[in-house]
Amino acid sequence: MHVAAVLVVFGGLYSIFAKQKVVVMAGYDEPAMLRGFPYALTLKDFRIARYESGSPLDYTSVLEAKSLDGQVVEATVSVNAPARLGRWRIYQQGYDVAAGEQTSYSVLQCVKDPLYPLIAIGLWLLIVSAALYALFTLLHVSAKGWIWAATAVVFALFVYSTMKSVGIGSRDLVPVLRSGWFIPHIVSYMFAYAMLAVTTVLVAVLAVRSRRHEVSRGAWLLGRRFCSVGWAFLTIGMCMGALWAKQSWGDWWTFDPKEIWALLTWIAFGAYFHLEPRMTRGWKTAVIIAAFLLLNMCWWGVNLLPSAGSLHTYAM
Repeated sequence: MHVAAVLVVFGGLYSIFAKQKVVVMAGYDEPAMLRGFPYALTLKDFRIARYESGSPLDYTSVLEAKSLDGQVVEATVSVNAPARLGRWRIYQQGYDVAAGEQTSYSVLQCVKDPLYPLIAIGLWLLIVSAALYALFTLLHVSAKGWIWAATAVVFALFVYSTMKSVGIGSRDLVPVLRSGWFIPHIVSYMFAYAMLAVTTVLVAVLAVRSRRHEVSRGAWLLGRRFCSVGWAFLTIGMCMGALWAKQSWGDWWTFDPKEIWALLTWIAFGAYFHLEPRMTRGWKTAVIIAAFLLLNMCWWGVNLLPSAGSLHTYAM
């Protein structure tokens, strides 16, 4: 996990300076050309698939791309399905919503990321290693039945509230949510939240009990193990989100408010997991409560503060 994290951080920091990105508005009349982008893009066709309600299900641009040496190729770009032109990836960003199918242009984001393979490998290594770590930790956890029952209930509540908020079963999903990453990304986060919420309650109970009675090291270790499993699934959810973001928008990380609060939550619970053996009872309680407050800010904050302009707040 640590080696994979180093690959991701190094690749991400390098990409800040090495990545090239341009936004192109391709129309039907004249080829769209921008400095630094080696293709002239012309929109040949634009299609919108719709739900029965009329809201967009997906939209697709058929492009003619002419390179600097005169070669002409055709590329088809849809939401969550970028096209490749040489070392560039073309992402479908938008269109004239008011005009609908009659739009005169398509908004495309064109990205050249030299360390794309390195970052992708690092993220997949993190996902696999975190999953294996969580699995082996769970195999060694001997917890009472009520702890697992509480985790299952909290997990179900998180999943239900999430699916309801994004409209599963009641409203049509916006095109960007129609991705194979949607369910695993959400479920990983929800299971992580459930594990970390139960961890917080368990640690708080142990902290209160330790004022009057001696609490065994095994009890504190149980809380740390639950935290480590939740933190592992939080890692999986973040990595899946990065891969999904790259597939949808061309960026691994956008400094979106939801992403920032998720990162702070990951750091806080990670600090508890790594440093718990060397913490005093007071520090354990303070860190776990602070981490849980960050989790709630990540969970509710974006919805309660729509002025933040998060990409994770969707208008249905």
